[in-house]
Amino acid sequence: MFDITTVVYVTTPVFVLNNYGLFSGKVTSIEVPKQRAIDIDDIYDFRLAEAILEER
Repeated sequence: MFDITTVVYVTTPVFVLNNYGLFSGKVTSIEVPKQRAIDIDDIYDFRLAEAILEER
């Protein structure tokens, strides 16, 4: 199973103004290792990320 994350999008203002949707242009993907894929959506996720960093 794969999940689309918002790690990085690279585009130009011209592309945004002239196209509709994320997948209109040249699209590629990368696999992000689980240990680097913490999804911080709220304070609890943030605290988990801090604890992991402190452990390192």
